[in-house]
Amino acid sequence: MKRILSIVFFLLTLNNIQSQSGIFEGTKEQAQADSKQKNILTVCVDGGRGSDGKTKYTAKEYAQLLVKMFNNQEYTRFPTQLVAYYNETNSDEPTYVSIYMDGIRYVNGDYNYFRIYSIGKSIDEIAEDYAVSKGLTVKKEVKDLMVKANQDDPKALYDLSICYLYGRGIKKDETLGIKHLRQSEKLGYIKAQFTLGDGYEYGWYGLSEDKELAYEWFSKNHRNGGAASAKILRYLELEIGNAYLKKAQENKSNDEVVRINCIEALKWFQLAVDNEYHRAYHELGMAQLLLSTVQTGKKKQDTALRGLSAILLACDYGDKSACKMAERLIK
Repeated sequence: MKRILSIVFFLLTLNNIQSQSGIFEGTKEQAQADSKQKNILTVCVDGGRGSDGKTKYTAKEYAQLLVKMFNNQEYTRFPTQLVAYYNETNSDEPTYVSIYMDGIRYVNGDYNYFRIYSIGKSIDEIAEDYAVSKGLTVKKEVKDLMVKANQDDPKALYDLSICYLYGRGIKKDETLGIKHLRQSEKLGYIKAQFTLGDGYEYGWYGLSEDKELAYEWFSKNHRNGGAASAKILRYLELEIGNAYLKKAQENKSNDEVVRINCIEALKWFQLAVDNEYHRAYHELGMAQLLLSTVQTGKKKQDTALRGLSAILLACDYGDKSACKMAERLIK
């Protein structure tokens, strides 16, 4: 059965194929734009006969045949109206097909384009994936996950959440994905903690970007022996601290805003320092120096001295910019 569809593909008679709707001369960019604008399935066939004799048909003839095959129950359980573009290059390069679903380039495994000789046996899978993306069907493996998830299997809940979040085997639904992800985490599946951290760090999966919430999830995952490393935590500690420091620097005319944000920045920088992130000594010193500008008396002097000490430590750890700052401060 391995090459049956491909063999049938070349046995079909193309001589009498007439021009039909849904077939246009154009480029991959036009096919993608049309797919995105109309939320449809499109392809673009790039190629042609060439001079080497290896490609028998024109790009247009291939496009015509693909339209017929995608809408034929002999080739797929999910007949689909396809819009096909073709670009006659007439070069000796192989003929390729690019596929777009609602404006997104279709990827199957490691491939984001298809050789014309192999696409025949992939038509049913492609049509099924398109039907899945439209919510018209659910793949069997996802149905199996649903059964296990309904039995409160934490791994199944996690795997099902990933299916929803990325639209794998089921129509993409970030709300349901996050719901199952949280259920999985509550049942002790630590991988869910890392995924929630990712979501909050980058604002993925319909979650609002929140570095501090991301830090909480990564910290929990780290404590439980998950994939969140100390390096990830140190990076976030520095990043969050810098966000507070930046806000303080941008509001130097408001002493209270400077004070509040410097104190928050110092908390995060100190965490990074305690976790042996020596780079954070520079930022720690800068936050202390800025905080001293809104203080008075001995408190001001002590904070400034701690800031200078931190800058000097950063210099000792090889931070050249900290060394230059320390020189200016001492002068």
